[in-house]
Amino acid sequence: MRVAKKELSPEEAAKQVEAVLFSSGRWMSKQEISRVCRLKEKSVDEALAFLLKKYENSDTALELAHKKNDEWKLTVRQKYSESVRKVVPQTELNRSVIETLAVIAWKAPVLQSEVIKIRTNKAYDDIKKLEEEGFITKEKNGRTYLIRLSKKFYSYFEIESKEGLNQIIDNIKEKQEKKNQVQVVDEEQNKQQTIKAFSPEENSEKTNTNKES
Repeated sequence: MRVAKKELSPEEAAKQVEAVLFSSGRWMSKQEISRVCRLKEKSVDEALAFLLKKYENSDTALELAHKKNDEWKLTVRQKYSESVRKVVPQTELNRSVIETLAVIAWKAPVLQSEVIKIRTNKAYDDIKKLEEEGFITKEKNGRTYLIRLSKKFYSYFEIESKEGLNQIIDNIKEKQEKKNQVQVVDEEQNKQQTIKAFSPEENSEKTNTNKES
């Protein structure tokens, strides 16, 4: 059943749009705002214009940000972001998003197509989430995008520079190589034990032991 969309005054529509943007805490397109608020796009346009003027002329810690692709977000002004980061210890990133971010951090700057090749098509949503949260930036590169780590990434994870990140990655690689070496030794021991168990000499010894007993 299709729900009829409303056309409210800019002031009333602005209250609904403001509440939705505040609650979501993420970038939203005009189409999504229209759908969630059940407002006609004309009302959404008027509401956003009203809010934009309101926050530009208000002495408040919040601002209405927007992108060229017509996505909108109610967010904290840049000069207050450090204070917010101190009281919000972690962003709600699920395991899949964190794993995709790890791949990007490992290879950055990296083509989106390469990340997708490693993480499969599910990474498209992860990359979108990471861009929305400000951990990465994207720029067009041929048919794909070039992904870079943002200043927020380094600040959030308390990494001073790319060199500091490389040191962390090198430590991880070293630990992983040691782990792989142990795994190879274990696999070789298992292989030798398996070969020995089915060797003629081993079977002969077992037969002789059985006969003696």
